[in-house]
Amino acid sequence: MSEKALCIMAAGLGTRFGGLKQLYPLIDDFSIIDFSIYDAYCAGFNKIILIIREQTQALFEEHFSRLDTSLIQISYIHQSFELPVNYNDKIIRQKPWGTGHALLELEGHVSSNFALINADDFYGKDAFKLMHDNLYNNRSDCNYLIGYNITNTLSTNGSVSRGECIIDNNNNLKHIIERHNIRFKNNELIYGENNPISNETTVSMNFWGFTTSIFNTGKEAFNDFLKEATNFVSDEFYITTIVDKAIDQHQHFKVLNNNAQWHGITYKKDEEAIKHYLESLIETNHYRKRLCNHKINSF
Repeated sequence: MSEKALCIMAAGLGTRFGGLKQLYPLIDDFSIIDFSIYDAYCAGFNKIILIIREQTQALFEEHFSRLDTSLIQISYIHQSFELPVNYNDKIIRQKPWGTGHALLELEGHVSSNFALINADDFYGKDAFKLMHDNLYNNRSDCNYLIGYNITNTLSTNGSVSRGECIIDNNNNLKHIIERHNIRFKNNELIYGENNPISNETTVSMNFWGFTTSIFNTGKEAFNDFLKEATNFVSDEFYITTIVDKAIDQHQHFKVLNNNAQWHGITYKKDEEAIKHYLESLIETNHYRKRLCNHKINSF
């Protein structure tokens, strides 16, 4: 059986949420990540790679001890804080280097095209099926991104950060820009200090499909980042930086549009909304009740 890996970025500190939101229980003791693994399995993925901090591995292993690994493999890699030797005297880093660095940690752990998601975002069955079928059934040298309308990705409890996508008429990604502090102000959508952004904007929620050629580009981009960083304690290296460099190198990225409403737990107050949403999906048989009855091992 060919490898079809879903990689999950789960090394974040959850600063705005106030704790390890990657395993935060929403329905019984199941978190968003459990639903993502279930959806990935149903879509055809057969391997899960979790990118975590070393000190949290025991928590993840305990959480996933119920998972039947004869159905889907699960493994862990650690996102380190270390830098190349010539940078090690700069700082003592207290948090991961960002999503771009998490992507680079996968080199050597995947052997073919792979998908990558956030641990704390709920993408839904359709998104996993869309990614799987394009990543493994279409041209093998193409990268993919699940795109969302920006208004479907906002939190009512605070501002968010999203990757703004510049797309041509054929849904090819031409440029992606990290936008921070996105929120409504006086019924106008803005980011940063007070910059307007269109309600029709397509954004990234970090659901990517990559070829392994992304690693060489990523290493080049990370070296550039280190040379230009002004604060080695807090500066972050984003996937969007790697993708922009890859596009400049003529690597192909196709945006797969998804009209679904985003659900996640950026803030603690987001908990109730995502919990009610998941309960509604279970009640309408989008998920079998046994997923939430301590029997995820049987899918």
